[in-house]
Amino acid sequence: MKHNFRKESNISGTVFVESANDIDNDKNIILYGHNMRNGTMFNNITNYKEESFFNEDNKINIIMNNTLYEYEVFSVYVKNVSEVNLAIGFANEDEFINYAYNEADESLYKKDVDFSAEDNLITLVTCSYEFTDARTIVVARRCN
Repeated sequence: MKHNFRKESNISGTVFVESANDIDNDKNIILYGHNMRNGTMFNNITNYKEESFFNEDNKINIIMNNTLYEYEVFSVYVKNVSEVNLAIGFANEDEFINYAYNEADESLYKKDVDFSAEDNLITLVTCSYEFTDARTIVVARRCN
């Protein structure tokens, strides 16, 4: 949170993957980053809290293992950090699908989405300023 990817001290930190994630196998990859007031790091994901942005600019591109993946945002919400309950591993396909639908239900705005066991998710988490310990959470499903 307070170092860049070269492990040098940096107030902005860097975007990083949840330490428990296996990016090659997990169904939900969780990324954390600061919401910097100067517009850097994860500041822009807070735009998804605006309905027009949520509906119009709903694609996120991520490069993992030298491959470009496109994700479509289907959920954005704000929660107290103590109430955030994100999952990485799932006991079975039904548990994963139920988790995805629950994340969709949390959203400030609704999209018509159907989930399957073949889906993969990415979850972006950043600080938010609506109240003390608020977090903005954006969840997207991989398109390719």
